[in-house]
Amino acid sequence: MLQYFLIFSFLLIPTNAAYDYYKLSQQWPPTFCAVNKCKPQYTKLSKFTIHGLWPSNYTGARPIVCKIGSVSMVPLNQIPTTLNSALASNWPNLLSNTDYRFWTHEWEMHGRCSSLPNSPLDYFRLALSIQSKHNLWNILTAATFVPNRTYPKNLYNMTIFRSTGAYPELSCLQDRKNNYHLLEMRLCLDHSEASYINCTDPSNTCGTNINWPL
Repeated sequence: MLQYFLIFSFLLIPTNAAYDYYKLSQQWPPTFCAVNKCKPQYTKLSKFTIHGLWPSNYTGARPIVCKIGSVSMVPLNQIPTTLNSALASNWPNLLSNTDYRFWTHEWEMHGRCSSLPNSPLDYFRLALSIQSKHNLWNILTAATFVPNRTYPKNLYNMTIFRSTGAYPELSCLQDRKNNYHLLEMRLCLDHSEASYINCTDPSNTCGTNINWPL
């Protein structure tokens, strides 16, 4: 197995501050699972899965762990069956813990700071809706991308731009040979969730060329 170095970090502080825009982060399981002990079914999964929907700011830290006027995560047995199934498929916990624990973490860290601080279910529905409108796998494969090959970073950016009208943010892992492997793609939307906007750091932790592992 390749040994990777995790070369990014997040600037996060507990706050109840307002936010400027949304960022939907989707991870590529084969890359994530190369450096984490994943459930076996996810190590070669050919599908981008949701990491989180994050209220974010143009400058400074994004708000997290907001509590004023927000509610706790709903119990698992109160999540409608159809929504539960959609979350399990598109927002799974790739590690050994339960999916529900992952969802609860994302709600408490980010959902409470969103425009839906009193409705966990609507927050998750919003993330799923954004994901479904521009399916990253479909966008890349329609542009003749093939997993297990390397492509210029600018080609990834332009391919997403042609579909959404905005540039994404790319996150990568770097191996010992200084090769970059696609870890996450993040789409940014304005405060109203109505329009895609350019992410503020489109290149993020990636080099000039990026491998799309499988």
